[in-house]
Amino acid sequence: YRALFRIEDKAHDTYLGDINHAYKLFDITVTEQIQPQFEGEMVFTAPEPPTGGPPPALNVWHMNMETMVETQLTSFVGVGTIFEEPRINPAGTHMLLTSCPTPMASYVGVYEIGGSSWSITPSETYDGHADFHPDGEHILIASGTQYADVKELYSTEYDGSDRTLIATAPHTIRNPRWSPDGTRIAMTLKIEVSDPPNSELWIYDVDTRTFTEIMSAGGVDENPSWSPVKVDGAYLIVYASSRDHHPDYETDIYVVNPDTEEILCHFDMGGYERHPSFSPDGLSFVFQTPGENSEELWIYSWKTAELTQLTDDDTYDGSPSWGWNW
Repeated sequence: YRALFRIEDKAHDTYLGDINHAYKLFDITVTEQIQPQFEGEMVFTAPEPPTGGPPPALNVWHMNMETMVETQLTSFVGVGTIFEEPRINPAGTHMLLTSCPTPMASYVGVYEIGGSSWSITPSETYDGHADFHPDGEHILIASGTQYADVKELYSTEYDGSDRTLIATAPHTIRNPRWSPDGTRIAMTLKIEVSDPPNSELWIYDVDTRTFTEIMSAGGVDENPSWSPVKVDGAYLIVYASSRDHHPDYETDIYVVNPDTEEILCHFDMGGYERHPSFSPDGLSFVFQTPGENSEELWIYSWKTAELTQLTDDDTYDGSPSWGWNW
């Protein structure tokens, strides 16, 4: 009897042998290390490169995930505007950006990638967060009167017309996200500015017009993102939570089945992992976490436990959104 086996050295050479003899069949030499390849588009926030002038403002950048080429989309200068979670539509052609210059003022802008931009927030209206409908033709907006009072969900067209009330939530809304089939909206509700802070993950069912809390736990639940396709028969949600560190505010990332509330993945690098966003195939997610000098973006393949650093530029890179144009 003979067996084919491999000796685990650096080269991973392969041998054929029996109980008395071993014959080396061939050598394997690593000549080039291939970087992981990803598909789709991504937008995220980061400052402009230093110019020696005023402090750089956060701007929005676009990344082609196949070529890893980064392109700056906005060119704001100076400090004073906070940008909340840019979102990219399924076709990879338009982006949503929420600008919050003060706690009393917030508006949503639509940016045509490579083209013009415009606001879709009516005057004297506070629009908190926005997302694209999975059909790519409508926009979801959380609206209210100020930062701590954003309880209404609206649907609008790309130009801001046909603004239609979808639902009124029982608590303040952040980060509303359409499910890929357009039947549910995941969001963070009941944001309490306390020490420690507190928020909860909820889902709104469009057909039954009901709000349901899921994944109940002490601490902060935030930044839900749906898997664009079904994984193992279900649309999954990835989100950041401090449930395992409460009352501390350290957040980990969880992949859950919202139908069964089963935790499929608990990811913790030992820091503050935040703002996860699913890849087009639902098998990976991008997130931000503190690096040696600033925030950086990473990708984690939760099925294979493969971790890939996406940015490493000693500046703030945050709020990534992975496009669904698979």
